[in-house]
Amino acid sequence: CKKQFRIMVEYLSLTEDTFETRIIQPHTLVYDGLRWHVRGYCEKNRRYQDFNLARFQGEIDYEGEQFETKIDDENWNISVDVVICPDHRLSPKQRHCIEQEYQMSNGSLVIPCKPALVNYLLLQLRIDYYKNTAVAQQVVLDEKCRQLLKPYLWNN
Repeated sequence: CKKQFRIMVEYLSLTEDTFETRIIQPHTLVYDGLRWHVRGYCEKNRRYQDFNLARFQGEIDYEGEQFETKIDDENWNISVDVVICPDHRLSPKQRHCIEQEYQMSNGSLVIPCKPALVNYLLLQLRIDYYKNTAVAQQVVLDEKCRQLLKPYLWNN
């Protein structure tokens, strides 16, 4: 990342069953709270994306200087507001408790975040649209916010 080299790697994507060779242009190491990733430009997919470091195999080959840089990664260089609020299925007393726990103001909390990191933030907050109970869910994305973030969500 620091030397701004293009690198050839063997990477296992969850969309494939085998390791495949890719040339990537990494710009930042990212820790999502559970795993390490490298953010960079993928020449195969022609877009910026995250690569889980545990899915690399073998040696890295240097392929020269980068031509796509961090400055060009729009989802890294802008900020969006992630707005969370207590799950509406909770009782008023439970919602008030969650508001205090998360230091919410007027029933919500605004968290500035890079679009590239939104999904990792939602994982850390345990925001999951598949939870059956409000007690398991506790906080949710504000509905207007969810619509605005839709382009950045994995499961939109």
